[in-house]
Amino acid sequence: MSGDEKVLLGILVKLEKRAQRVSGGKLFDEGLDAYLDLQEQLFELQVEVQTAIAEAKRRGPKNAEVLDYLNKLRWVRWQSRRLGDAIAWQALLLNRQVIYALAENDPVPVPSSWSEGHRGAFQFARSMTSSEWGIPIVHDITNVLRIGDLTFMRPTGLAAEADYRTIELKTSRLDEREIEGGKTTVTLGITAISTEPFPSYVTDPPHSNPDHTPNTTRRRRADRRIERQLARMEIATASKNAPLHKSTKIGNQHVFPISLPEEQKPHWKELRRAIRQARRDGNAYFELGGFVGYSLIYNSDGVSSEDILSTSLNHDVRGLLHEEIGDRNSITLSMIPDNDQDTYSSRVLPFYLWEVPQRAVRDILRNRLVIAATYNSGWMEKLLANAGLTIVPDETDRDRRGFEVIASFGWEGEARAEYHFHVWEEMFVAVHEFRGPDAVVQRALAPTSLPTLVKFEEFIPAEGPADNGGRQHP
Repeated sequence: MSGDEKVLLGILVKLEKRAQRVSGGKLFDEGLDAYLDLQEQLFELQVEVQTAIAEAKRRGPKNAEVLDYLNKLRWVRWQSRRLGDAIAWQALLLNRQVIYALAENDPVPVPSSWSEGHRGAFQFARSMTSSEWGIPIVHDITNVLRIGDLTFMRPTGLAAEADYRTIELKTSRLDEREIEGGKTTVTLGITAISTEPFPSYVTDPPHSNPDHTPNTTRRRRADRRIERQLARMEIATASKNAPLHKSTKIGNQHVFPISLPEEQKPHWKELRRAIRQARRDGNAYFELGGFVGYSLIYNSDGVSSEDILSTSLNHDVRGLLHEEIGDRNSITLSMIPDNDQDTYSSRVLPFYLWEVPQRAVRDILRNRLVIAATYNSGWMEKLLANAGLTIVPDETDRDRRGFEVIASFGWEGEARAEYHFHVWEEMFVAVHEFRGPDAVVQRALAPTSLPTLVKFEEFIPAEGPADNGGRQHP
């Protein structure tokens, strides 16, 4: 075994051990201290992977072996980030409204070393974990949480409900001292900033010091970076706290969150059955609704390109083509789980939270199990049209896959409205979460339920754009 292989294997073993703590709903089984330890250990592992990547990139000319090593390290780095996402999804009670709101920013790169800001974030998380603040998730270990540094989840006492508080931290070094053994202790000052109120005991003003007169002769210039961060936090806070079935103005637009009372569940049973078959026969295949097919390939020594070529993937794809829709048949191939190039990865449940045996998670991490999904967007057009939605193909789309969906609804005797949207995000999520085509149709039909959820005068916001001087109409 080469030195690179030893490094990669050591990282994989650490990742697998941390994944065991997350999968199967065991995240809090060992208590809150262990939960906080897990976050620090995962961040340390991510730093280790990034350091290995930096070291490999500093080498001379990149031969095939080095490039393969780099690709594998990047794969592990992404999966370590997705493990952080899995912790976040569980800590935030699988609340997509909260998670999606905090994902509306550019991804944060993985650092190759600890900074004082990182240490401050983990220390603050430990210090503030309490019944008043709640349970923290440190954003630095995730890909999906991109606004703020920490989010605290405080259960309200009602089933699956909680308050969520996101904060930004500013850390500075206050003191540094040498101690015995050649070590150094550092004292950090941490300032917490939020657009949401802190617990009452934190907001009490500090005791004044009559002997201290603050220097007011010079005012510091406003930190524009903080202003931008606070602006993003204000939007995220309003988005994650927007009440269901009520029109709310957020930024320059109005939103109307809708809950799905009986959301289509993932087909975990079919996936588990296919995994067992793939382990036994080397491959397996199953379809959901004529829209998506899943090809599973297993090799205990690692799946190779020869294994993939030897499967019946092409034959399986032909089974997804439907003669009745003619040239609107359009097949897309997507590897599962997602990778760091997938636009909608922040919308998808991390694969660590699949309801499958832990052994399957290890097989995916070690490339012993590969899953390829093929789906027909043209058939989804057909299913959406059958559900009563209007489909408008995008003739300007070069690959002809694009189409717009129009949902029509109205308040009898008062008004009618149309909601125009695309469903690529919904298709991606449904495919990667094994939910099938019904999940896409269900979400596409959601706007048509508005008249049953809210009165027309409550749906249309009172204030409208300045140019029409009146109510904003859909």
